[in-house]
Amino acid sequence: MDAPQLSDDFYLNLVDWSESNNLAVGLMNSVYIWSASSSEVVKLHEYGATGDSPASVCWSRRGGDYLATGTVSGTV
Repeated sequence: MDAPQLSDDFYLNLVDWSESNNLAVGLMNSVYIWSASSSEVVKLHEYGATGDSPASVCWSRRGGDYLATGTVSGTV
């Protein structure tokens, strides 16, 4: 997966791998999911109207079925 414009900030957690073989990535003002098994990329959410951007992405630890995202402004 190509990840242009991935923020280089020590305090951000913009990449997380799930147990179900999916990769969540926060890029610019959007969150994407890449499936390693199918190589498909899906835009999960865009924070365009709010002007916010992702600061953290994290899959649930049991099964990786749920994805939590946090933004720079503090919204979870």
